[in-house]
Amino acid sequence: PVLSGSTHRSPRQELVYGPDVLIQGRFKLLVGMQAIAEWSGPNTPNATGGRGHATLDCGMDGCLFDVVADPGEHRDLSKDMPDVATTLKQRLQVLKQDFFENGDRGVDSCPAGIGMPCACWMAVNHYGGYFGPYQEVDMGSSTLQEVV
Repeated sequence: PVLSGSTHRSPRQELVYGPDVLIQGRFKLLVGMQAIAEWSGPNTPNATGGRGHATLDCGMDGCLFDVVADPGEHRDLSKDMPDVATTLKQRLQVLKQDFFENGDRGVDSCPAGIGMPCACWMAVNHYGGYFGPYQEVDMGSSTLQEVV
């Protein structure tokens, strides 16, 4: 309906982004430890991005952000709006009941001691600068670099 122009309001007011993140309307709830919790500049990716791997510990009570008024998520509203945080947390608990995770873990196909993430090594050394699968890849097969 939104794309066709028949309405200007999305029928979806809720987005679950994994077991620890729920966006509902203008509010976003984060629960637990959030990795790569850093701010970047207005024109990212560029040199204004973070260099480390900062984390944000929202604990089990969660962090609450108004993503309309504070799109950079700088101000945690969980103490100011505990009823909203609790409502979102309860909704996330209900939604988590339908999540599926099989627990399978792949094996990286990169050599040991490469000094960078395996996905990056594979992009440079196996896929001609493009990202592609990096786990359980037959390294004896023809690579993009060889084909191009």
